[in-house]
Amino acid sequence: MEKVYVYKDSDEEYRVHPAVVVLGGNEKLRVFNATAVTITVKVPAGASKPDDPVEVDIPAEGHDEITARSQGNGKTRAYGYKVSTSTLKTAHGNSDPVLIIEN
Repeated sequence: MEKVYVYKDSDEEYRVHPAVVVLGGNEKLRVFNATAVTITVKVPAGASKPDDPVEVDIPAEGHDEITARSQGNGKTRAYGYKVSTSTLKTAHGNSDPVLIIEN
């Protein structure tokens, strides 16, 4: 399992860290919402389900998981995914250093 954190930085921008995550087929991506608003994570078709995109709503200070789908023996694919807030702001990768405390 790999972890991704979504947070609001000192410039009031929403960030995703790390920006790039490497998973094997059937591994889980756990997304932690370290913000005060609900976020929505959208992965395209093929990343988790073969023909359908997956959308997960994560409440403030909560977390959820998305399972990666096997891409086939010896295959590697990259998928861009979106993270947005309930206030319709998009979160972006790369950021200033931040301390996130996991309980």
